[in-house]
Amino acid sequence: MAQLPRSSSQTAVLTASFGDGHDSAAKGIVSALEQSDVPTTGPLDLLKAAKPVTMDLLSAAYRMAITRWPWIWKKLYQVADHVPVGDVPVDFTRSVTRLMAEFFNSTQPVAVISTYPIYGHLIEQLFGTQSLPFSLLTVVTDSTTINRAWLNQAKGHYAVTDKHSADFLLANAIPEERIHITGFPVNPAFARQPKRTADPGKSNPLKILYTPSTGIPLVRKTLQEILDLSRQEKLPLQLTVVLGRHEKRLRKIVAATVPESTNVIGWTDRMPALLSSHDLLIGKAGGAAVHEALVAGCPMLIDYVVPGQEEGNAGLLLAHKAGLIVRDPDDIKSEILSLLENSSERLIAMRLAALQHARPAAALKIAELAVEIATREGH
Repeated sequence: MAQLPRSSSQTAVLTASFGDGHDSAAKGIVSALEQSDVPTTGPLDLLKAAKPVTMDLLSAAYRMAITRWPWIWKKLYQVADHVPVGDVPVDFTRSVTRLMAEFFNSTQPVAVISTYPIYGHLIEQLFGTQSLPFSLLTVVTDSTTINRAWLNQAKGHYAVTDKHSADFLLANAIPEERIHITGFPVNPAFARQPKRTADPGKSNPLKILYTPSTGIPLVRKTLQEILDLSRQEKLPLQLTVVLGRHEKRLRKIVAATVPESTNVIGWTDRMPALLSSHDLLIGKAGGAAVHEALVAGCPMLIDYVVPGQEEGNAGLLLAHKAGLIVRDPDDIKSEILSLLENSSERLIAMRLAALQHARPAAALKIAELAVEIATREGH
């Protein structure tokens, strides 16, 4: 079991390692709290702290399911929409609940910010529906289509990305005064990055950022389609591939497919700089990816949507006219060429639309909101 913080901290930020969205949101909030001089525990994964081996296995199984057997994940997602795990105490959640109680006793936080749905249920198990000894703010990392697993009866507040998400909570009996539209808490560093304004053309290469997460055949085909733009269409091109959590699985196939001059990166904390300096992002519709692309002003071609949880993210990007869905790698080349027609007219329009709908200060807003709620509730 991991060692937990023991010193008293004003704000605890709880996360989980299922997907990158929860972690990215937590890290963005922690950065905002630190920028605002609010003491914090840092992002804390109580699930992994309680059951490190089990969580590593479950995280690997999750990535395998969404990559190889999305229909299985869709079924599990639908089950979670009707039977939230936190409502049925099993040995796993009891271990986490015990660790959570120990953590609260030792740190006595003034505010708790959660970016993962199960923590609200476990806090409800500890304290029921009575007033909490701290303020609770659950940050919903999905957009528009929200799983009911996020709902709990603990006396806390919710931060959501958009009005559609707020309407879902209202329809499920969450009081309006406990719902706050903040946007997705991307890293505050995004707001400080210079945005790329040079339009692709004869003197400026098209800068593509690819974050592969699909199966190997689709990744290989996608890379070939991108590279054919340069080989067959004589289009000046600069490709950067960020493998992230998929580095071990994809490093060999990527290295065998792309030229040596391609910038291939494993895990990186430079996404604000990378997204802000590229013309186009190709990747799956994760909550963090979609909202980071909006803030960076980087149009997105979505090559994969995880059933259920990412459908709302994709819909939000399409509604903002800041991206497209390309379900078949064979269509990637033609879609990119269409974006570059008439002096990159569509690409420029998507870039401007992204910046128009971006919420770069969301993390700072959530940090301020957590402090405000804690003060108002007398913690």
